[in-house]
Amino acid sequence: MLLAYKRFWQRTFHFKGVATRSEYWWAFLVNLIFEAVFQAMQYLRSFDYNDHPSARVGTGNPHMNHWLFAGGDDSVLANTFAIIAIIFMFATLIPKLSIAIRRSHDFNWSAHWVVALWSARLILFLFMSFEVIMLVINDDSHHMNAAMGNFLWGLLAFSIFFILQVIELIILTKKSKRPNRFVTDHSSATTVDATDTSTADAQ
Repeated sequence: MLLAYKRFWQRTFHFKGVATRSEYWWAFLVNLIFEAVFQAMQYLRSFDYNDHPSARVGTGNPHMNHWLFAGGDDSVLANTFAIIAIIFMFATLIPKLSIAIRRSHDFNWSAHWVVALWSARLILFLFMSFEVIMLVINDDSHHMNAAMGNFLWGLLAFSIFFILQVIELIILTKKSKRPNRFVTDHSSATTVDATDTSTADAQ
């Protein structure tokens, strides 16, 4: 697992060659764990440990006032993890794209479909961001009909975005294919991949 994740970063700009299923899914799992932790820590923003007794359950101190958690949305810990989550998201974009392309090569598919899916998801992400901004603006201006429209369009865009993500993950579960037009030396490449995979699995 550790070797697979190391290769995930080392091959950030490697868009040629192949990536085995083991290499891809170990990297996917580790990234998922990191993202889940960052998201969970951000939920601390919804708690104000100074004002809500329910947030103090189990602390043994009904008057707890800790600078890390004080202020809910202004929590130092929650805001720190929010910033880390954003940095991590952008830092992993190119490695995720490159390993998806190499995974596609591993079962002898051109990467055009990966680029098409990523382009569509980028457009949807930008559209969702626009709708969220307009939702906030219209809500603050008490334009409730417009705000509801923004919410519905944003929800639709998110649903399509999620479906495209699932489609990509399903396709990337395909088995390796040999002979393969993306592997020049079939025997040596297969041997190297098998060795790396077994080592990664062992770790």
